Amino acid sequence: MIGHLRHASNPLGLPHEKLISLENSQPFGNHTTIFAHNGAIAFPNETRPYLGVHEKEVVGVNDSEVLFRLLLRHYEEMHDAFRAYAHAVDDLDRVWIDVGRPKVSPYSGLNVLFAPSPRELWAFCLSLGDHGCGLLDHSRPYYEMTYHAEPHRLVVGSEPFDAAPNYWKTLSSGTFLHATVQGMHVDVQTGAIPTPTLYTAKAPLA
Repeated sequence: MIGHLRHASNPLGLPHEKLISLENSQPFGNHTTIFAHNGAIAFPNETRPYLGVHEKEVVGVNDSEVLFRLLLRHYEEMHDAFRAYAHAVDDLDRVWIDVGRPKVSPYSGLNVLFAPSPRELWAFCLSLGDHGCGLLDHSRPYYEMTYHAEPHRLVVGSEPFDAAPNYWKTLSSGTFLHATVQGMHVDVQTGAIPTPTLYTAKAPLA
């Protein structure tokens, strides 16, 4: 189960009433896949040509829906969520280069929950810049994710839901989590996302 409490990002500068609607609400999904995103991509309209056949499926004005369709396109081509996410990040960097390498970064956060089936979950944590502290835990960076794993269950969140000591583990920027259900057991693996991206390798022009 994936839930999403939304503070609506607005890279297009749209009126508030255009942002809040059912078609702009997360999680997004299709008949096989569920997706939720915390963060914003800076150039959603310029990214749409990278969606391929999925561009025509965009129904809202939420930049996260564009990211979902972009990730879905690569996942369907590669059948590998890890590689699909890495390619989606590279695409966002290419868009940033195409628009002239402005001072604004291609994204603030690309924290993603991606479930390609009911028995598999990917969590990706990646952000650029300093965005302050967490909402519930002021000692944590805003985009630092967290998780709690037991043999029979897994909970992943944007930050800890309570102050239980030693309960939550950190999923920091530049890392991922992959969970699969094997019978009644949840197998959890974590690791690093490939870096640097095109953006961090090529600093913005002055």
